[in-house]
Amino acid sequence: MRVRVRDNTRKTTKVNLRQQAVRQALYENANSVFQFGLCDCVKFAASGMKHITGTDPTEALQYQSEDEAAEILKRYGGMAGLVTAFLGAPCDRALLEDGDPVMIQWPGLGDVMGMMVNNRVLVKTAKGTVPVNTNRIIKGWHI
Repeated sequence: MRVRVRDNTRKTTKVNLRQQAVRQALYENANSVFQFGLCDCVKFAASGMKHITGTDPTEALQYQSEDEAAEILKRYGGMAGLVTAFLGAPCDRALLEDGDPVMIQWPGLGDVMGMMVNNRVLVKTAKGTVPVNTNRIIKGWHI
């Protein structure tokens, strides 16, 4: 009788590749200081997409101040309109995975973008990267 042994140690799954991409995005943003247009909530959420897909959907968005960011948001009818214009319609929450961009309601700020990581949302703020419970998700986009 022959016994066949499978070696799964070298097998890389789609999930593992996605997790590696998310870790790389988090590593690159770990010490980044909040700055509109470079490392804000939108650019932080996009960094996960960039590492997963190889493209940055926010690359065409050029702004350097809160006023310029507000003008862009106004043009698209708000944060949800902006993200939907670039990524398509939001998905059901059950489909969200690590690295997916999500929108939450932040008291005093309004709609803010974050990234799904380990069943929570990470948001880039002026005080650093802050974990937020997923029950605050308003919309999410699966990439």
